[in-house]
Amino acid sequence: MATPHAIDDDAVAAADKEMEEKANRAKALLSQRYVGLKRQQEAKATRKMQLERQMIGLPEENKQSLRRALEREEMLIAKESRKKI
Repeated sequence: MATPHAIDDDAVAAADKEMEEKANRAKALLSQRYVGLKRQQEAKATRKMQLERQMIGLPEENKQSLRRALEREEMLIAKESRKKI
């Protein structure tokens, strides 16, 4: 017959294992999120550089307008990505 002390040890061990599994799932989720954020930032920088290259020779007023349009587009992309979470 199991002693009360042995039962308590089993319960603690099971709780520890469950907590460890939860922690591992949280780490994996955060890791995926971080990778996604990094990719988003890199893609945003790439789009900005492409725009700047395309705007060479345009008047400054037009450049500012196009930059604002890109910024609005980036905000919409960010909002959409947050909705998926």
